[in-house]
Amino acid sequence: MADKTAREMEDFWSSSSERLGGYLYSICRDRGEAEDLLQECYLRAWRNWRQFRGEGSRMGWLFAIARRVAADSFRRRKLSLINEAQALEVSVESNAHAEETEQVWHIINQLPQEYQGIIKLRFAGQLSYAEMAQVLEVPIGTVRSRLHRALKKIRERLDDED
Repeated sequence: MADKTAREMEDFWSSSSERLGGYLYSICRDRGEAEDLLQECYLRAWRNWRQFRGEGSRMGWLFAIARRVAADSFRRRKLSLINEAQALEVSVESNAHAEETEQVWHIINQLPQEYQGIIKLRFAGQLSYAEMAQVLEVPIGTVRSRLHRALKKIRERLDDED
């Protein structure tokens, strides 16, 4: 039984580490800190693995833990979660694409916090609507409407700048 659980956990960690690490990096903008937060997240998940009740997906459960780990880290450093908006950074391959991407993330940083959070979960964390609803503890309809409004605001601001 213990071996089966250990294998399940190991498989889950390996399948989720890239997405979860990207999400945590989008929050803290520091690779070392993101790796530390990722380890803390997995440690908490390991401690609570058997307590997962199957409500929602395991990925959503893990991202909810990651969100709390990041919030705890910010509290320890006495940073406001509002400043989380400044934590977006994207690696890109071309300068032209980098400028466009920088422009989009600059616009995202100016959005209200609830829109920034939904954008990070969707695009940095690559979560489904159901997983985002689980992480944010809101109905899936709220997730859909927030994401729709956030993307609409981004498009409007991009059109204004062109």
